Amino acid sequence: TISGQTVTVAFEDIDNAFDGVVDTGDRIVIEIDAVVDADLAQNPDGTALENTAALGLTAGGTDFSVEDPEEITVVVPDLALTKSADPAGDVDAGDVVTFTVEIANTGTGPAYDLAIEDLMSDAGLSLVPGSVSASDGSAAVEVANGDGTLGFTLDVPLVDAGETLVITYQAVVQDAAEFNGQVENQARIVSFDTNPGEAGDGGFVDEVTFVSDPDDPDDPLLDTAVVTTVGVELSKETSAGATSEGETGSGQFGADAVDLSVGEAVTYTLTISVPEGSGIVVLTDALPPGLEAVSAEVTAFGTDISAANLGVGDTDASGFITLAADTVVFDFGLVESLGVASGLDDAAGAGDLREIEVEVTAVVADVAAATAGAALTNTATVQVFDPDDAGTELTDPDNPTTASETIDVVEPELIIEKTSPIAIGQGDQVAYEVVIRHDPDSSGPAFDLLVTDALDDPFLAFDAGSVAVAGVAGAVVTEVGTGFEVTIPVLDVGESVTITYTATLDAAAPEAESFFNTADLVYDSAPGDGGRAQTAEDTARVATVPAIDKTLDSTSFDETADPELGLGEVATYRIEIFLPEVLNEDVTVTDTLPVGLTPLAGGVRIIEVGGQLSENGGGAVTDLFAPEIVIAGQTVTV
Repeated sequence: TISGQTVTVAFEDIDNAFDGVVDTGDRIVIEIDAVVDADLAQNPDGTALENTAALGLTAGGTDFSVEDPEEITVVVPDLALTKSADPAGDVDAGDVVTFTVEIANTGTGPAYDLAIEDLMSDAGLSLVPGSVSASDGSAAVEVANGDGTLGFTLDVPLVDAGETLVITYQAVVQDAAEFNGQVENQARIVSFDTNPGEAGDGGFVDEVTFVSDPDDPDDPLLDTAVVTTVGVELSKETSAGATSEGETGSGQFGADAVDLSVGEAVTYTLTISVPEGSGIVVLTDALPPGLEAVSAEVTAFGTDISAANLGVGDTDASGFITLAADTVVFDFGLVESLGVASGLDDAAGAGDLREIEVEVTAVVADVAAATAGAALTNTATVQVFDPDDAGTELTDPDNPTTASETIDVVEPELIIEKTSPIAIGQGDQVAYEVVIRHDPDSSGPAFDLLVTDALDDPFLAFDAGSVAVAGVAGAVVTEVGTGFEVTIPVLDVGESVTITYTATLDAAAPEAESFFNTADLVYDSAPGDGGRAQTAEDTARVATVPAIDKTLDSTSFDETADPELGLGEVATYRIEIFLPEVLNEDVTVTDTLPVGLTPLAGGVRIIEVGGQLSENGGGAVTDLFAPEIVIAGQTVTV
């Protein structure tokens, strides 16, 4: 009878015939089947179950009851799955990743009926057919996913306690893999149990089945391998050859910086290098104060690259290129760089990136930020967004992918110097020289120089045909009105130009007068419109030669009359000198009287000094009314 946990076998009386030998003929063998309850709460791992069999009998009135215990220990499997990838990063479409899955049974009992799967649900991975290998020889079943990729399932009958099952397989990174992203897949033990048999099998009673939870990342029966994909790269460059003016060059300030004048245009080449795969790509070029964008264009796509929104030849007229003065944005949309579908897989990893090239042209604006020596840095940023969620950025906003280029602003600063003789006679020809050169601080070429001299003084007449220009090529002389103008296309740093010409002073020009004329200069930092215009001027002054007028002003006798004077009569002479309106150096008046006229001591006086005259502080005379007067014999020197 079986009552609860007790099994009783009752034989009543048994007679054992005597033969004097204890052997199998004296025994009864009983088998009792008992199942270890499939209840982990009741029978946790290591539980000792002691089963005692008791024999009860009497013989000859004596109780010979005996018992014998037997103990079993409950064993339970404990599985853990780990997964690794090689390589673990820097992959792009077409690359092959090897995955290794290890299932270790660290429990005390065998694990049966393992159902294992890796369905490769990430569209960026697909199983290499026939690549699954299990260390126990179990064969995998390949499973087609709805997106055309492959995964697999694997049934393993047994992993004994202390054993480790190793599964290796390969997967190809697909074109759907995202730039700057990752591909991942989860391997898991869907289930396993504690009984090698199945319900319905003979002798099967019960088992414990262990099931994994795919939504629990901490479940030891599953593991996910994450493989990072190659990110986009960005470069930006320009050169002296990519500017609108060849004269500016480079190196005026920064050794490697391209030099630009106000009004000059520069073209930047921006190159986005993309791996094989896909992503939504946006390129933003931010210009600093002093640079203004004027145009943008997509100039090149590498082999097997396409973009949803933009193609080669698209300009800022496209709705997907936004051009503002300080920002240019290229919205490429979904960019696909095929590595699997094209059959033209590049080398594994980040070694071979395909390029998208764009150009942005900017001009140096006439603003306060664009001064000589200013370094203007232009920084571009490329961003990648998830094709499945355009609001999710895959590039790191805290560590953006950028490229910068710095240009230096240069600026012309010209000096004009006009010279002429200090004094000439009436009716003489005046030779003028105008020299235009760069100031030592000038750093850029000057363009569209216009030199004008109106020669509008009524006593100066320009001598037609007298203008000569030396030092530069391309100068054009035009006679205009009473003077002329000279146009010069460009004057590079270090160059100078000399203009010579003549004018004739009118024969009726007043004595000791000054005659002025001004040479005006207008120039620009760039040819044509759009540069920064500057001006300079210089005036030359020429004077007629000094004049002296001596008259007999009065005599001391009333009875005599000029020019007849009596003996002993005192004659007073008046001397007037007219000085040119320049700095007159070492001015001396000498009057040598003939024998018969004797200069009187104390008889020399300064009676008038013109209001425009002053001593220049360079000599002993500090008051023009008190010059140095010397009478030596017949000679008076003032």
